Amino acid sequence: MIVPDIVKDKWKSQPTMVELLKTDLQTTHAQLEEDLQTTRTDLQTTRTDLQTTRTQLETTRTELEQALQAEKEKTKTLESRLAFLETAVASLIS
Repeated sequence: MIVPDIVKDKWKSQPTMVELLKTDLQTTHAQLEEDLQTTRTDLQTTRTDLQTTRTQLETTRTELEQALQAEKEKTKTLESRLAFLETAVASLIS
C-alpha cells in the first residue's frame, strides 16, 4: 500500500513498550543522578560542619586547660599564703 507523503509526515506510530521503558529508565537515571549529587553536596556540607565543630571543640578544650592551669596556680599561691599565715599565727600564740 502506498501512503502519501503528507500522511506519513502527520502519522506517528505509537511508542513500543521497549521505547516507553527506555524513556522511563532514562528519567529514573537522571533523577537518581540528581539525588546522588544532592547527597554528595549534603555530605560535603556535613563534613565541613564537623570540621568546624571539631576546631571549636579543640579551641574550647585549650581554653579550659589554660583556665584550669591558671586556677591551679592561684590555688598554690593561696595554699602558700595560708601556710605562711598558719605559721605566723602559731608563732604569735606560742
